[in-house]
Amino acid sequence: MPDTKPQRLDQVLTAPTGRLGAITSHARRLAELDALVRLCLGDELAEHCRLADLRSGRLVLAADTPAWATRLRYHTPGIRQKLAAAGLAVAECRVVVAPLPARDPEPGRRPGMSALGAGTLNATADDIRDPALAAALRRLAKNGEG
Repeated sequence: MPDTKPQRLDQVLTAPTGRLGAITSHARRLAELDALVRLCLGDELAEHCRLADLRSGRLVLAADTPAWATRLRYHTPGIRQKLAAAGLAVAECRVVVAPLPARDPEPGRRPGMSALGAGTLNATADDIRDPALAAALRRLAKNGEG
C-alpha cells in the first residue's frame, strides 16, 4: 500500500509536479502578466479590464462592459508589443466582455445592510415563535444598519 501521509496545503500547491502545482503556477504567471498588461493601460481603463487567459500564444483580455471592451481593443497592438519586448510572443489577442470579480471591501469595513433588509429581518423576527431565533434576527438587523 502506498504511503498516504498527509501533506501541508502550501506544499501541495507549490509542488513543481502534480495538477495543483501546475494550476497554481499558471495562476501566478497570469497574475504577473496581468500586471504587465495593466502597465500598458491608463488607470481608468485598467480599472475595467483584466487578463483572462494566455495559452498557446492566444491572449484573452476581459472588460466589464462592451464600451470598455471597445476601448481595450484599441490598446491590443501596444499590449502585444510590450509582451513581445518581455519575451512573450502573442499570436492572437482577443477581447471579451465579462463582469469583473467583486472587490473585497476596505480592510476593517464591513458592507452595510439596507434599511429595507433590516426591516425585513425585524418583520421576520416578529413572526417567529422561537425567541432565541427572533432575538438573533433582531441583532443581525441592528448590527447590519451600522
